[in-house]
Amino acid sequence: MKFLLPLVVSTFALASCSSIVQDDVSRYRIVNDSVSWTEAKLLAEQEGGHLATFSSWQELNHLESRLPVRSIFWIGLTDEVEEGAWTWVDGTPLERGMQSNLQLGRDRATRDYAHITLQGEFGSRDNSGALPQGVTGRNQVDGYVIEFD
Repeated sequence: MKFLLPLVVSTFALASCSSIVQDDVSRYRIVNDSVSWTEAKLLAEQEGGHLATFSSWQELNHLESRLPVRSIFWIGLTDEVEEGAWTWVDGTPLERGMQSNLQLGRDRATRDYAHITLQGEFGSRDNSGALPQGVTGRNQVDGYVIEFD
């Protein structure tokens, strides 16, 4: 179990604003750069981290409470290998109780990449981050969250 400490430090990353959130196990960088999920994954790895993973709602809520208001961020969760089998980028399967809104709505077969929603849950979109057809809300994902272990 991760014990969470409320530490936020402002910083700047190349070509985008970002901030750092830290707990006793991980450090997260919140990057405000609207890119595709695959590009966000690559950029996170180039920084020496990975797209953020969460083992509990408590851990997600800790980070979500520090995200910019009304923003949507990519995280390290995908079902690109097998539709409906959501897996974190470290290979860990998503716990069934955390599926949230991942499989709701239309176009599920093309919505393979997860993000944190405005409501602090998980949603899914296609790789570009475009809003799924027939859904209202933010048209693009605002950025991504890098986790450093």
